[in-house]
Amino acid sequence: MLTLRDESGREVAAVDDYRFDPDPVLMYEVPADGAYELEVRDSIYRGRDDFVYRVSVGELPFVTEVFPLGGEAGVPTTASIAGWNLPTGTLLLDTASGGRTLRWTRPPDPLGVCNPVPYAVDTLPEASEVEPNDAPDTAQAVLPPLIVNGRIGQVGDVDTFSFTGRAGDDVVAEVHARRLNSPVDSLLRLIGPDGAVLASNDDHEDPEQGLMTHHADSYLQVRLPEDGHHRIVLSDVQSHGGNEYAYRLRIGPPRPDFALRVTPSSAGLRPGRTATVTVHAYRKEGFAGDIALSLVDAPEGYSMRPETIPADEDTQDVALTCSRDALASTFALQMQGQARIGAETVSRPVVPAEDMMQAFLWRHIVPQQELLVAVPGSKPVPAVWRPLVSGLRVVNAGTIEVPLDGSAQVRIETPPTLPDYPEVKPASLRFELAAAPRGVSLAGSSFGPAGISISLKADLNIAREGSSGNAIIGVFAPAQGGRNGTDAAYAPMVSLGVLPAIPLRIVQ
Repeated sequence: MLTLRDESGREVAAVDDYRFDPDPVLMYEVPADGAYELEVRDSIYRGRDDFVYRVSVGELPFVTEVFPLGGEAGVPTTASIAGWNLPTGTLLLDTASGGRTLRWTRPPDPLGVCNPVPYAVDTLPEASEVEPNDAPDTAQAVLPPLIVNGRIGQVGDVDTFSFTGRAGDDVVAEVHARRLNSPVDSLLRLIGPDGAVLASNDDHEDPEQGLMTHHADSYLQVRLPEDGHHRIVLSDVQSHGGNEYAYRLRIGPPRPDFALRVTPSSAGLRPGRTATVTVHAYRKEGFAGDIALSLVDAPEGYSMRPETIPADEDTQDVALTCSRDALASTFALQMQGQARIGAETVSRPVVPAEDMMQAFLWRHIVPQQELLVAVPGSKPVPAVWRPLVSGLRVVNAGTIEVPLDGSAQVRIETPPTLPDYPEVKPASLRFELAAAPRGVSLAGSSFGPAGISISLKADLNIAREGSSGNAIIGVFAPAQGGRNGTDAAYAPMVSLGVLPAIPLRIVQ
């Protein structure tokens, strides 16, 4: 909370936020010379050592309006800007082809304190909204696919666009405004040839925007039921408006795509060991296929398993492994995903992120700068701590299906003796489930001429059909040198490591 007082102590301005951002920005034109007092406090009078802040005070530049909020890739675009203490009223946008869709810029500022301005670059052709277009009979005709740059120019303004569609066409209408720092809180409606509302949307959550707490941009995807002229009507749900209420409206067919995140954004690996991370897939506009995962320019000896996010799945646990002779190092590991979409192979980076909780309830996948991997020094590691048990091989091929209220067998091929533990008999091994999809448990194991069989069970009341993930199974053996005569069932056990990650899927 910022409060400004004049020499007499009278409050002349106060603000506790800036539009939808909880960080306040106070803008005030000083009417007379004198000493002014600026008070900074928490809006609900809290305070702790971690309640830190930075405040900038002065005749500083600050952008409040930008139009348009982006441009077509490869087409030179100049935006008009307005605000406080700006050195210019225009801003050249970098729309070079091949870069990111979301980009940032700022006006020339010797002090480097002006607020950065986000904008979008797309490959679709662009058009500008033309008033009047509030009513059905003045609707602006557009030819999809395209992006319309417009404004909710005044309180109560409604922008209407008409297009011709055919029965069976899939049409997407999407607003980019709040994601580009515009105050628009959009409402979209699709109206059919007979005047009936086919679909409407106020807020649509974009999981890629991990720090956004109010997803105010609208999104529609509709299959048209009949031929004819259709209208898309865009308004501000709070009936606000003004020059700063800019938006970008995409109209056209779906564009199947995907984005990827990996959590957490750091992993600690000892030579020969594994660390588990989770890859999140954000599937867009009908894409439901497999996504192949891979490491990018990773040091020699590093690998990952599994290497695929199955079709229709949104998350996949992945085991990262480094070789036993890996050197001590700390480095940024890069991953990518590839998928076949139509006739093209599409690659997308796997963006490091953290799974964070807000106010003890809401969770956000918040992007980070890098996936940092740390491998400690090469001090000797006792054999019982080695994570991958040599000689044990999972025989099952592909994903193991575990039926609800039933069980599935994991078959392990065993040599007569384990290469790293010749004194351990395979028949004496015990197994514990360290991680698995919810509701899966290890029901038991048995040793026979063909090797070891491990039984995994899916609880009818806890497990869910269609859920998938990796089973991580720990391998244990009786401690050497134990007391003679100890019952094998109660003998002290030590960890030899784990089996390779075993992909599971719960089925009916």
